[in-house]
Amino acid sequence: MNKHIKTFALVFCMILIVLFYTRQNNTGKTASSNYYIGYFSQVPPNFEELLQQDYGVSPYHTNFDEVKISIEKTVREKYYIVYSWVTGDQSYFAITSIIEDTNKESLNKDDFNNMYIKDDRGNTYFPLPYFSLIDYPPDQPLGWKQILYVKFYPLDDGVKTVDVYITYKGVQKVIEGVEVD
Repeated sequence: MNKHIKTFALVFCMILIVLFYTRQNNTGKTASSNYYIGYFSQVPPNFEELLQQDYGVSPYHTNFDEVKISIEKTVREKYYIVYSWVTGDQSYFAITSIIEDTNKESLNKDDFNNMYIKDDRGNTYFPLPYFSLIDYPPDQPLGWKQILYVKFYPLDDGVKTVDVYITYKGVQKVIEGVEVD
């Protein structure tokens, strides 16, 4: 019995020493001095500047009255498939756009007519016969927001920007200088 009490007392003393030591080391870490908020995460020193930026707002957009069409992202996919009896170049260029009504009124999918692009070298690219226009979010659509995904043949090497020509409700507008890299 005496042996167990000594072991327990030794373990208890070691735990107290470890707790005291870690408490002494953590007292200097305050949230205001070096942005310490946890063991695995730290706030960058320019966090106030980052909070002032507009997130989720595309610099590439155009308005059709109350409808805003923004370029969310461009994809330059290059791959060549060799599988059994199928071989070929499956590369493409794609644009994902967001169509939203700024008054949060319901959108009609038939209002979108066409999209094509011209690169910075003067080449014109028409869409492949595949495009999708889906309500956002797919599980419980808002009605006033849609995602448009359009594929094109691959761009020539060295192309840096494209101009996107969008026809919506019979009116054509251009979003110029969309970066592709």
